[in-house]
Amino acid sequence: MKKILVRVSLSVLVGAVLFFAPTALADTASMLLTGAGNNGSLGGVDVGPYNIEINGVSTSVVCDDYDDESYINETWTANVTTLDSLGGTKWVDLGNSANLYQEAAWLSLQLLSAGPGQAGDIQFAIWTLFDPNALNQLSAGDQANVWWWINDAQGQTFWSGEFANILIYTPNTTDPIRCDGGYCANTPPQEFIVATPEPGGFALMLTGLLAVAIAIRRKSFVNGLNQKAA
Repeated sequence: MKKILVRVSLSVLVGAVLFFAPTALADTASMLLTGAGNNGSLGGVDVGPYNIEINGVSTSVVCDDYDDESYINETWTANVTTLDSLGGTKWVDLGNSANLYQEAAWLSLQLLSAGPGQAGDIQFAIWTLFDPNALNQLSAGDQANVWWWINDAQGQTFWSGEFANILIYTPNTTDPIRCDGGYCANTPPQEFIVATPEPGGFALMLTGLLAVAIAIRRKSFVNGLNQKAA
């Protein structure tokens, strides 16, 4: 029984690593858009967070790209980057791209915890950071709400490493785009922002699981010695 417990604990540890590895460790990822989320639409456009399977793992993601289109059941390959290395991202050539991606990351975290009443305004704030034309889709009242969120993001003071858990998934346009029973556009899919588990919390979880496995194994070893001595 003890040996089984040890194996189960070690299996949980390995499973945890494999679960987070697709989003936290890879340079590229396989993307499958599975749903548009539950926050409805604003200006006739579905707003996030959206649901994507990243390397087979269902993940809530935030879109930062109003220019392109992604469709349910569309599959593509994305390059994975951090905010410390924006090379190859869609908006890297903008003069203030580093600041824009930080503001978009902050807004994405707000969106991931927002309800339908705020999600549309936050989503359009992210889109407008990179493409002001996104605002043309909205009424004057909605535009004012969007600008409130943009100003809030721009008024934040970000500290070094604050967004270490943020990853950017930029479509690899050299790889094919595939569909399974759905419609795909001839344009590249959109770019998405993903908040992975906090590095400290992830490490703490793995350390705890490893400690449990070691403790069970040590107890099993001691009990074995006691049985032999008896």
